[in-house]
Amino acid sequence: MSGTSKETKDRTKRLLSARLKALRAERNMTQAALSASSGVSVGQIRKMEAGSSDSTMRTVERLSEALGILPNEFLSGFGAPADEAQ
Repeated sequence: MSGTSKETKDRTKRLLSARLKALRAERNMTQAALSASSGVSVGQIRKMEAGSSDSTMRTVERLSEALGILPNEFLSGFGAPADEAQ
């Protein structure tokens, strides 16, 4: 029995990337400002926004707190984008 497929992991990274960018933009925050508020490095934020980083729940919690939302709000909207829905 295999774990999560590469395709699923890649899709999750893309969705997390889009959500982080949108939340940061809604708050008019730079990556540097989000880094300073969350304690997550600018490099890690860049990687997350590029979809090239595996993120831990702790990182999501820290970013959520800095963005002024609950982690479940950060992770909401993780359904299939309209163009991927069947």
